[in-house]
Amino acid sequence: MRLVCISDTHNKHGSVKVPGGDVLLHAGDFTTTGKLPEFTAFLKWFTAQPHQHKILVCGNHDVAAITQAGRSKLAKWAEDPSHHHLMLSGVELVEREMEWIVKVR
Repeated sequence: MRLVCISDTHNKHGSVKVPGGDVLLHAGDFTTTGKLPEFTAFLKWFTAQPHQHKILVCGNHDVAAITQAGRSKLAKWAEDPSHHHLMLSGVELVEREMEWIVKVR
């Protein structure tokens, strides 16, 4: 299994050359200001990546994830069984945290 980890892309995700792998983990700070349009653009890009499994950890810049609109987008994104996420910005752990740990091992 090949695990690819990236972080701190701050809206530059489109210019990141992401290597192939089985699992893509973004370890947070994918936005700069944390506004919803940044969050939405990142989720669109992240979803389009070819990795079979995707793990998303929201960082301290990714505050849109804790808004109602952001939570709705994240919940819709998480409906896909290959998407796994954690919110670790001191807010809460979101569903499936144990599932992704089992799948990554």
